[in-house]
Amino acid sequence: MTLHALPLREYAPGRRRTYIGFRCEHPDSLWQTDMCQTLSCANMRGSLAAPRKTDEDLCNNTNRARFYFRHLHFYRGLRAMCEPEFEAVILAAGSSSRLLPQTREFPKCLLPLGNKTILSHLIESFKMQGISRFTIVAGYRHRKLLPFIENENATLILNRRYRMTGSLYSLWLSRKPRKNGLIIANSDVYLEPRLFGKIISGPGNAALIDALCEWDPESTKVKVRDGRILIWSRDLPRDDWSGENIGIIRICQDDVAHFYDTVDKLIVDGHRDTWWPEALNQFVRTRDIVPIDSAGMLCKEVDTYRDYVWLLGKLQAPIKA
Repeated sequence: MTLHALPLREYAPGRRRTYIGFRCEHPDSLWQTDMCQTLSCANMRGSLAAPRKTDEDLCNNTNRARFYFRHLHFYRGLRAMCEPEFEAVILAAGSSSRLLPQTREFPKCLLPLGNKTILSHLIESFKMQGISRFTIVAGYRHRKLLPFIENENATLILNRRYRMTGSLYSLWLSRKPRKNGLIIANSDVYLEPRLFGKIISGPGNAALIDALCEWDPESTKVKVRDGRILIWSRDLPRDDWSGENIGIIRICQDDVAHFYDTVDKLIVDGHRDTWWPEALNQFVRTRDIVPIDSAGMLCKEVDTYRDYVWLLGKLQAPIKA
């Protein structure tokens, strides 16, 4: 807590008084405004006197201050209950070259699916699960994203080197101290809303996979053994893969710092042009990530125009020429 003298205030024409008060800079701001009002009623004598308070006013204010300090633990607990358990990091910096010419004027996360974009579907699904804080790392045509996030509690980070770097570098740009767990998602992912409940719930670290899809040489695949994901790679052969990576990962609160340390080490070692699943390959050497199977529910990472047409067909939405 830090004490500050508040600025001079004019109470009557031709008469200036110094108003002395205290501002509570406690990090738990739930009651900060009330405490400021309570503690700023100090009744000083002499030339520094504030407008005089009655004995009843002073008694009420003193009791209020005692009440707040006495129940400090209650307000901390209430604030913790109101805070979301996870924050979301959405990676949207890529130039979407495999979807040209559809993405000539905007990033692929703004491709329409019905009456919404892929990004709007993703953000709304997050919000349905109580996640309301977003960090979006953008690069290619980043200004096109602004109308879609201006009303959200979102931080936009610009990757100016998106043409020369990979998604690992974009993820590295999102690093900061965090008190919550983390959901990392590619911006081109579409999921059924009920799948998000499976991602958010449960302890530990997890990754969404599709174990029922066909082997695709263009997709990032995973290898699972003993209930743990061991490898993320595009080069896994048909006889050694367990499913397709969907591009959305849950990192629990206890492991967020270690995960970003892993990302930081890769960047320091010169892997700026690497895809971010390489950080997962390093991370699983010391931590476990369990697979969450989509179990036939609709999910797709839109990497190519074929993926986009397939998804529109599943949603029965018109195809944009």
